Amino acid sequence: MQYESNIPKELIEKTALRIYRRRIKRGIPGTPSDDWESAKLRLKKQPRRISWWLLINKPYLKPITSLFWLITALINFVLRALWSLSFPFRLPFKLWNLADNKKFWQGFSDEKEREYNLEVVKAVLSGLGLIATIIAGVGLIATYRDNIEDRKLAQERLVTDRWAKSITLLDSEDETVRVGSIYSLERIKKDSPKDHWSTVEILSSYIRKYSPVPEEGNSKPISIDVQAALTVLARRERDIVEPDRLNLSSTNLSGANLSGAYLSDAYLVGADLSDAILSDADLSGAYLVRAELGFAILSDADLSDAKLWNANLDEAELWGANLSDANLSDANLSGVILIDAILSDANLSDANLSDAELSRAKLSGANLSGANLSGAYLVGADLSDADLSGAYLSGAFYCYTTMPNGEIRNDHCF
Repeated sequence: MQYESNIPKELIEKTALRIYRRRIKRGIPGTPSDDWESAKLRLKKQPRRISWWLLINKPYLKPITSLFWLITALINFVLRALWSLSFPFRLPFKLWNLADNKKFWQGFSDEKEREYNLEVVKAVLSGLGLIATIIAGVGLIATYRDNIEDRKLAQERLVTDRWAKSITLLDSEDETVRVGSIYSLERIKKDSPKDHWSTVEILSSYIRKYSPVPEEGNSKPISIDVQAALTVLARRERDIVEPDRLNLSSTNLSGANLSGAYLSDAYLVGADLSDAILSDADLSGAYLVRAELGFAILSDADLSDAKLWNANLDEAELWGANLSDANLSDANLSGVILIDAILSDANLSDANLSDAELSRAKLSGANLSGANLSGAYLVGADLSDADLSGAYLSGAFYCYTTMPNGEIRNDHCF
């Protein structure tokens, strides 16, 4: 009796609900008030349960107990789910027991038990139907997967056939056929990403083979098929990681249209790009050592970190181009147009910039030691922190030009 006043109401409610459910399940008559009294009497005989309930419901222990009940509920749910899923495996044993149960079959002669037995038979038949449906579903899934694999194999065979045919047609004497083959390879490259790099290597090899820099040094404009191969390479996908650099070294690309081309990190060592159109092209990090870029159009091109030492850019147009961190040592930039170009931290040591148009060019931090800037237009140019040691500046035009020491020179402002 000492625990009667300490029995929590919530515990009595839970116990009474459990007694109520059990009573209803067994068909025992009673009322909710009877269940309540039975719960109180039962709990009076279980003082340890009351103590445990009071302990686990303390405020500082509630998070732990909540987690415990959550884990318990999850385990219970998993066990119930596994039990339900095991029904198809348990059904044969149930059918065996049912078939061997003489009392069950004799019950069909009794009018009271017949209806119950019929419901049991219906449930068994429904279970068999469910098993058949599951087996059929598994079969359909297996068939579908086989069809997908067959389709993949068929597609790979088709790509391989198209690939082989396109490669063969590259050696055709008809230029139109060769151009069609090149664009067919581009289509294969898009349809099959795993063949991307193989296509790039084949087309770059094709250009190196059929358009090399002539030994006599007089390059002719490129052919239509070489331009087609260049176009495909120039617009390849940028988001695909390539295992190596695009190699177009020592190739004749004179007069090529590569506007907006993606040639980042490409090898173009000794390539002839004279008169080529490379406006808005991405040549960042490209190797253009000893490349011929005379009269090329490179306006707004990205040449940041490009390697251009000993390159020839005579009369080239680089209006608004980005040449930051580029290496242009010993390069020929005579008469080049670099209006609004970015050359910050570029290496222009010993470069020839005579008569170059450098208006509003950003040359902050650039290395211009030993460079020839005679007759260069430096109107509005920023040469702050630039290294001009040994540079030849005779005849250079200054107007609003920021010098390395921060001084503004206006020698030729009108």
